[in-house]
Amino acid sequence: MRTFILLLFLVGCSEAPDTRQHTNPWLGDGSVAAFQLDEDFEVDLTGDGVPELVGVTVGGETIRTLEIELTVTSAGGDLLHGDTWSAGDYPQISRDEDLPTWVASEVVRDHLNELLADESLEPLVEDEIEGADHLVGRPALRYLAGDRYTVLVWDPEAGAFVIAVY
Repeated sequence: MRTFILLLFLVGCSEAPDTRQHTNPWLGDGSVAAFQLDEDFEVDLTGDGVPELVGVTVGGETIRTLEIELTVTSAGGDLLHGDTWSAGDYPQISRDEDLPTWVASEVVRDHLNELLADESLEPLVEDEIEGADHLVGRPALRYLAGDRYTVLVWDPEAGAFVIAVY
């Protein structure tokens, strides 16, 4: 079982007072330095017995402008899938311009923890992707990219991911 503890680092600390509220590890009030995360894990998404590298990279100057990148790379280094979105695209953040930074950071952290959890890699179920019932039972990666829920499953006949976005 994969277990991740989401750690974020404040780069280039300023002289500004510590404005953290609660136990928020994102630090700051949205006006200080930069937020960063670089996490990856191996999982066999193609079913060939060789794990792919799933990487999640996060960086930005404020919580609302964080750019989140997800990549799936083959063992040989080929990019099989890439996706990028902004933390400001999450509906909970985009709907409320006055949302406190510590609340917005918890929204992003919760979504990233879901992406990095074992539950994001459950096998594809029937009717989950239209026209892909022949792939039922294959490993599928699920994640929320801002306001888009995405499901990836490898189709060995096509040699590519079938991607559904909801």
